Amino acid sequence: MLANAGFENGLSGWSFFVDDDGQASAAAASDSSVAAEGNASAHIDVTSADSSPWQVNLFQTSLPVNAGANYQVRFWARSDAPRMITVDCVSGNSPYPNYGLDSQVSLDTTWRLNTLTFVSDATAGDGVLRFDVGDVAGNVWIDGVQLMQQAPDIFQRDFSYGVAVLNGTTAWQTVALEPGLQRFTGAQAPLYQYIVDDSSAGFSASGAWNIVNISTGEFIAVGPWYNAWGDSLHELDVPQGTAQWDLSIPADGQYTIQVWLPDAPGAAGWTKSASYQIVSGGNVVASANLDQTSATGGDQWHTIFSGVALTAAGSPVLTISNGGLGPLIADAVYIASAALYNDGSPAPQVTLAATDGILLQRRQPVAAPASTVQTVVDAAGYQPAIASGGLVAILGSGFTPSPRSPAGAGVRVTIDGIPARVRSTSVGRIDVIAPDDPVLGPVPVQVTSVQGASYPGTVVKQKLAPEFFSWSANGTSYVEARHADGTLVGPAGSAGGPALVGEEIDIYGTGFGPTNPPVSPPQRDSQALPLAGSPGVSIGGVAAIVNAAALISPGFYQLTVTVPAVASGNQPVQVEMSGFQSVANAFLACQSQ
Repeated sequence: MLANAGFENGLSGWSFFVDDDGQASAAAASDSSVAAEGNASAHIDVTSADSSPWQVNLFQTSLPVNAGANYQVRFWARSDAPRMITVDCVSGNSPYPNYGLDSQVSLDTTWRLNTLTFVSDATAGDGVLRFDVGDVAGNVWIDGVQLMQQAPDIFQRDFSYGVAVLNGTTAWQTVALEPGLQRFTGAQAPLYQYIVDDSSAGFSASGAWNIVNISTGEFIAVGPWYNAWGDSLHELDVPQGTAQWDLSIPADGQYTIQVWLPDAPGAAGWTKSASYQIVSGGNVVASANLDQTSATGGDQWHTIFSGVALTAAGSPVLTISNGGLGPLIADAVYIASAALYNDGSPAPQVTLAATDGILLQRRQPVAAPASTVQTVVDAAGYQPAIASGGLVAILGSGFTPSPRSPAGAGVRVTIDGIPARVRSTSVGRIDVIAPDDPVLGPVPVQVTSVQGASYPGTVVKQKLAPEFFSWSANGTSYVEARHADGTLVGPAGSAGGPALVGEEIDIYGTGFGPTNPPVSPPQRDSQALPLAGSPGVSIGGVAAIVNAAALISPGFYQLTVTVPAVASGNQPVQVEMSGFQSVANAFLACQSQ
């Protein structure tokens, strides 16, 4: 739906707005030095902030939206300091009503994938997707923006003996299901049950009806208590006038119809002859009278019709008129089918009301997976993001009953459906090399062993996910670094000792991306290969000179750096590539000369 979503063609297709109130000052441009996807991103530099986010924004116009449709907005973003931005979808025409999206998103100094969802409340062709950044000075980068209509929010959870299905939308949904499912057998609930209130679009009235608020409210300790459905109802105080409810029958069958009456002050004077009729296909199919003074018995539903046969094609409505004296009351109507929700019938599909759910039974139980993927992280910084060619740790249970096995015999792993090279396995962990795959964003991770396929997991796949390996001593985490003689860089008193200022050391990590020239996986075992990208390393907040950066074996990278002028002691180490940063939770023991 978006043009130039990855900013590979500059800012073509996008517009930039700075309010002319004289407070905001900002500029936007394409930035080829950092990119979450491809080779460029959008860079917004707010040099002077305004009072509201919308007063500086990057936007794209003329986007179509449909009322009731679900939409997803996905984008990468980062900033030069922690901050918030606002993402919204509005009309491009005054008074610029919002179309359902107005969300705040937290940014920090590394690229992160953000996903927002919304339901459009209008059908229009003038939608505007905006990134509002005007209330905070600083730099913001945005890349890989997607706006797409998505399927309704239907959620399913599988179990050995059945499934649970939930309609997460605000409308009726029909859900196709796998073979072999059936409804339970029981008398707990009707197949269809719903309410049509007098405040809904399904209600209409003619005559001098009044809308009356009848509610004792909340937190009232002493009665009497009484409430109209939704706190208000329609009251007709003259003889002439009618009202009707569209019953919206979803399927042919027998139905019970009830009406709500509150035990309100004055209920004893209501009409004793409220005349109800069901009209279907232009014909009256049922009639009944109700003494509405019976409301003095307490707030409750009153049954008007039971077991009346109705058809969806007849578009039946319930009408009301006054056949007696006193005010006539029209409030909510409750419709329930004689057909049961749980009747033991096969369920190749189910139709669910808004926000409704159902449990279904399997005719034949299925065995639960013997293993579970619980968390997928990079195997160095243990962050929930990976990159092609990086070492990945899959944490879970039941992967194999054998002790740790370097060969990973009997275990297969796929990431986004592509086989991953297994480095080692244990009952609770599998280490693999992420396969080459251009797909970015959430991807599935599946483990298959002699026990069968696991419950799958999910991880965010990035263009780069640079992290250093680390080890711990005396409660401090140190990066995996070695002196020229191969000894481990560590605190004073350790075998290798600290790194000296000006010394050239090797630091090891994973997730640094492709090499130049690119090579196929079998070739990666034979030689060190220089990186295609240029990592930047800081030690103690001071930039270090990176003398060389290479892939030295599958999943393992080596950065040769010169220690900058820093104070003696433990100094934090961080690496950055194209806007992707490692976590700053590991240190290098340093010694000034």
